[in-house]
Amino acid sequence: MVISNKKSMNPSLLTDKNTIIDKFKSLKDFEDIANMLEVPTKELWNILVDSNKQNYSTFVI
Repeated sequence: MVISNKKSMNPSLLTDKNTIIDKFKSLKDFEDIANMLEVPTKELWNILVDSNKQNYSTFVI
């Protein structure tokens, strides 16, 4: 049996629709995106960037 200490994320946003629309219109940086999605910035970075590092490589043409 595997027990995870990781808190599961709620797929539904708690913020009302109009507030989300206003936040979307004023996005400026990665932290704004995480806040709009109601996800801690570090967690979003881990999901989008750190967990996918092997998907990217650098090369010279």
